Amino acid sequence: MFDGTVLSSAFQFLLKRAFSRIQASLTEVVTDGTDTERALPVHIAECEAWSRSINALGLSPRHKTDEDTVALRIGRGHPTDIDRLSEGDLLHELDLINGPENYLILGGPGSGKTTTLKRLARHLLTREPSGPDEQVEFPLVLRLREMQPGETIFTLLANALGVPYRTKRIEMKGPGGPVADYQLFVGRLRLETFLPDLLDTLQPLLLVDGLDEVRERQRSVCEADLVKLALRTRRTKVVLSCRTGDVARVLEGFEVVTLCGLTEEQQLALSNHWLEDPSLFISQLRSFPYHDVGDRPLLLIQLLYIHSRYGYLPEQASEIYELLVDLLLKEWDAERGIQRPSRYASFSPQRKAKFLSALSYHLTYKIKTQSFGRHELMEAYERLCEQFELPKEEGSEVAAELETHTGLVVAAGHNRYEFSHLSLQEYLAAQHLVREPAGSQLARYLAEYPAPVAVGVALSSSPSIWFATIMLRRSSYRAFDEKTLVSFLARIETERPAFEVAAPMGIALGKLFQEFVGHPSVKSYLRQLLRSGAVLGSVIRGLDWYFLPAVPTHEHDCIYLVRRFGLLNSFGIKAPGQIAFPRDLLETVIEESPGALLREEAPGRLAVVRERAELWA
Repeated sequence: MFDGTVLSSAFQFLLKRAFSRIQASLTEVVTDGTDTERALPVHIAECEAWSRSINALGLSPRHKTDEDTVALRIGRGHPTDIDRLSEGDLLHELDLINGPENYLILGGPGSGKTTTLKRLARHLLTREPSGPDEQVEFPLVLRLREMQPGETIFTLLANALGVPYRTKRIEMKGPGGPVADYQLFVGRLRLETFLPDLLDTLQPLLLVDGLDEVRERQRSVCEADLVKLALRTRRTKVVLSCRTGDVARVLEGFEVVTLCGLTEEQQLALSNHWLEDPSLFISQLRSFPYHDVGDRPLLLIQLLYIHSRYGYLPEQASEIYELLVDLLLKEWDAERGIQRPSRYASFSPQRKAKFLSALSYHLTYKIKTQSFGRHELMEAYERLCEQFELPKEEGSEVAAELETHTGLVVAAGHNRYEFSHLSLQEYLAAQHLVREPAGSQLARYLAEYPAPVAVGVALSSSPSIWFATIMLRRSSYRAFDEKTLVSFLARIETERPAFEVAAPMGIALGKLFQEFVGHPSVKSYLRQLLRSGAVLGSVIRGLDWYFLPAVPTHEHDCIYLVRRFGLLNSFGIKAPGQIAFPRDLLETVIEESPGALLREEAPGRLAVVRERAELWA
């Protein structure tokens, strides 16, 4: 079944034992033939091929997982807790295999979630067991970006293991009479009852990649299935990955862990695989204001490629994105040798960037996932071709180029495609978004998929005003609930916009503190924003529009302020009548900017607050 040079002899023995266990389990409930002898080896072979290399945005040559990646530090808890972790709270990647816990790995774009899952798969596929504590025997991989409508976690597992199941109509009592329900069975047992017992017999490591990439209409069912697996299995390990800020609820049965940033030693180790003189690159990187992005593996690899290709690093974060896209678009035709006389192939790099930006914008808000079908691609092209003066009959040529291009869009199965990386997809969509006039559609986008809007804030010429417009205009602000706001703020923190000092920004933060005064997750991200000196300066400017009433209101350690003026006329945004800020923040304002905060001494008479004690007087 396998090339002996690919998998260790010990693993081949485990695979044969797994196959016999599946057959034994199936004979108890079904008597017909099965595909287990073919399905399981095929899945393991795909797992080995998937885990063998990493693909940094389609750049070549691909780098090997075993040789060109490093084990990342993993911290217990949510990303907002990482800064407070001690060494005892840090895990090694192999700790995710040992012990009884199931894990939910959180991390930002390019933080190494998928690479970590690949390294865990390689550990089981190519190495002898590390010790008696290692309870799992072989990997099973589910890539949730590939989940199709109607599929579930249980059907994906059944297909991977070659377990035959059938759909059975069940009559149930309803208030208006009998109601038909359709359930999946293996013999006499329901599929979701049979599979947990089978998995415990096999003892696999179930690697589930990309919970945040599941289609929205399938998300709740997918989460429920994962919880069932976690709670119903005892000898099966489940390791699930998801983007920070996109976890809708607590998943029972999973311990939350977060990928930590690369250390300087890890950055140097990765650089050794790309450059002849990695120390020079590291020293240059540390001299730039965006050096902190080097703690994310994918971003570091992008910078390494740019440095090795051009010999320099740009000083502004926006230039990194622009240079990357320009690089891919120029290499596109050269690498593929495209000489067809189509209008698309003759586009300049600038025109291609705009076309792909518009394409990404349309697909992102239509499909809301990284993967899309040929029909969706052709529909998007028909919407855009007139704008870019492309004839409708050239849609097939465009689709062919996109299918064969490995830098931006890649094939992901029969008549299916995906963007090479979700971050790049969202960046391209944001590029188009910032060129669109702000309007009612912004609210819909915020409610459906806020991440590209957050990237748009970072790309805009005035990030503070963009942020304030979103938060202070009712049409866009009402699109937020706590979940979407946390997702939006998490992406803002990841993108690190170059905020400028602007009063509307400070007022917007005060509105958020006031509206979500009792929500620690929102307040945590707002405090992260306040680490920027420009954001703190915006708060100080915004305080010009408010005063502390004679009898101040306090709630959850926040102090409420009352508006002095009606409108922010220069921006056309109505300031809220009341805002709030944490007490310690206002104390900092009093110390760093005396006179910035006013207090009502009597009706119509205001005085400067100069002492901390006056905040509680």
